[in-house]
Amino acid sequence: MGVNIRCDDEWVKLFRTEAKKLGITQAEAFRSAVKAWLLRKKIISLPLKKDPAFKLLKKGLDFGMKTDAEKIDDLIYGD
Repeated sequence: MGVNIRCDDEWVKLFRTEAKKLGITQAEAFRSAVKAWLLRKKIISLPLKKDPAFKLLKKGLDFGMKTDAEKIDDLIYGD
């Protein structure tokens, strides 16, 4: 489906420039912008498996520090 949108010329130039920097088409950039807006307005929701935070939790994070999990558990939950 085609859509015609009236927009400030300067905004259109910025939009095109940013899409080009990202190496995506204007159509992809527009879909991404609409999706982000709908997510922010809570009109749609992101499936849990596609949530970036969920992906991080699933594979874990390495901060490069060695810890003793038992000590952490003791601090949080007590003996």
